[in-house]
Amino acid sequence: MKNLIEQDQRQIYYFYNDNFKDTYVKESLYQGKGLDYKLKRKCATVYQWYQDHLAGLSDGNKVYLLTDSQKSKQEYMSFVKNDCKTGIITMEDFITMNSSKYPELVNYMGFAQQIDLEDEKEMDLSKSTPLYEDHISFEDMILGIREGKFFKGRLNISREDPNEATVQVDGLTNDLLVLGLKN
Repeated sequence: MKNLIEQDQRQIYYFYNDNFKDTYVKESLYQGKGLDYKLKRKCATVYQWYQDHLAGLSDGNKVYLLTDSQKSKQEYMSFVKNDCKTGIITMEDFITMNSSKYPELVNYMGFAQQIDLEDEKEMDLSKSTPLYEDHISFEDMILGIREGKFFKGRLNISREDPNEATVQVDGLTNDLLVLGLKN
């Protein structure tokens, strides 16, 4: 009897994955595609299952797959059926959708506007417009640091209030407080 139970448990183990049998993704099909691709495929499969499973149960609740970039959004959209593509959104989309109800979300827009490392290599940064105006040139800044005229430190911007930041400078006992976006 014990051997029969152990044999049944082993069969169940192979039939189910770590999460759920209906969301199982056979990794061997994606051999050589990379870990990121496999994880996205698994997430898309789970998202697709929730979309199908919860469809029509409630008008007020929706299932979303939240991504960090447009590139990821396009990849996820290629993995799911057409009727589920509207629920795949970026952080920027989420903030825009909910900013009227929760205006404090606008503070996180900078975090949402991330650029993929692959896309950054392809971008021509000379054509982009700077977010802030330089008050000294890069060369003058480096020279000032070498001469001891300026300090070099780590900038920590508050997550709750982007108008407030601190700078940790080696050699100073206290952090420097920076108030205002312009500063």
